[in-house]
Formats: sequence, structure tokens, C-alpha cells
Amino acid sequence: MLYAMKLPLNQYLNLSFTTLLFAIISQEGYAWELEYTVAPIALVAIMMIIRLIILRPKVHNEALLKGGIALFFAVHCFAKGLNEN
Repeated sequence: MLYAMKLPLNQYLNLSFTTLLFAIISQEGYAWELEYTVAPIALVAIMMIIRLIILRPKVHNEALLKGGIALFFAVHCFAKGLNEN
């Protein structure tokens, strides 16, 4: 997701290491809590959506649709995998 934001290199590196650090701390502290598993992913997704809204880049609609469908199934399978019942 960070790569898709097309940030300058220094901003990309800073943001990627910051989100990586946040994800590691969240997972080490609360590995089995769903909120701490999803929070780092959601944080980056929200930042990307805001950036897309502000910059309004040209988007390939077919690829966006295919990616959205794949993401939906990935999130669904991820959530099912966390269910211990």
C-alpha cells in the first residue's frame, strides 16, 4: 500500500519503517487481540485512501475492481482464520 502512494523516497522510507515499528510493537504486546492485528493495516489503508482522495490520480478501474475483490476475500479468509471455534 505504501508503494502505491508514490511518495518521495525519504517519506516512503520513514513511513514504511514507522508503520513496521508500530506493527511489531502491536503484535509483540497483544498478539492475539484482533484490534492490534488489524490496526497497523487499517492505518496504512486509511492514509492511502486519504492520499488518493486528495491527489486524485488516474486509476485503472478494472485493476481496482479486481484488487478490491481479492482484498475482500483475503480479509474474509483472514478473519475466518482467527476464529478459534
